Amino acid sequence: MTKRLAFTTATIYVFDLDHGGSALPADTGPPVGLARRHSRQERIDLTSPVSWATKRSRVRKFDHNERMNLLKAANYSMKEIAAFCFDAIDIRKSRLATLDEIEAKRQARRRKLIHNARRLPQHTADDCPLEQDTKT
Repeated sequence: MTKRLAFTTATIYVFDLDHGGSALPADTGPPVGLARRHSRQERIDLTSPVSWATKRSRVRKFDHNERMNLLKAANYSMKEIAAFCFDAIDIRKSRLATLDEIEAKRQARRRKLIHNARRLPQHTADDCPLEQDTKT
């Protein structure tokens, strides 16, 4: 006996763009992500492919100016937007410093391994008792 499960409706929560979120742009500008609360919700009928198949969109990246304009449209003052930019700069600097620390530790471990490998005595076949047994 096979069991089946079918969904007939889905609820879509729509979020506006807002400051922050988990997004921090790699280059410049303030982070823009999703607002904490949804602005509206929609229920769609999954049994009718037309109702949900036409509403596709893509995630996209915004450049510096677009992010600034989005925050202005979300009623943030220029002073607040500037503070967001400075915070983002501090976070980027911190991330770069962490990457530099990780790389420095990796290089130090590598140098130590190379140094220790050079200090090991170099063995020859004459030093190895097993090799001597096979010669006789």
